[in-house]
Amino acid sequence: MQMTVNEWCTRLKGILEGDAGTIITHPAKIEEAGEGAISFIGNPRYEHFAYSTKASALIVQTSWSPEKKIKPH
Repeated sequence: MQMTVNEWCTRLKGILEGDAGTIITHPAKIEEAGEGAISFIGNPRYEHFAYSTKASALIVQTSWSPEKKIKPH
């Protein structure tokens, strides 16, 4: 099932940063994600993957503050 990032954000009652129209086609592990994937950071030890993941979208806690800029892929 395909959903836009905006649809994911609405369902999760989140705050969207980025392109709301990006199409998400599947979930994936943050370290394995590619285009069309959505992933999440649920444990701080995986945070470093946020800077290199190829995922089209990430779910993070609102309290999370990245150490450096995350570049969209």
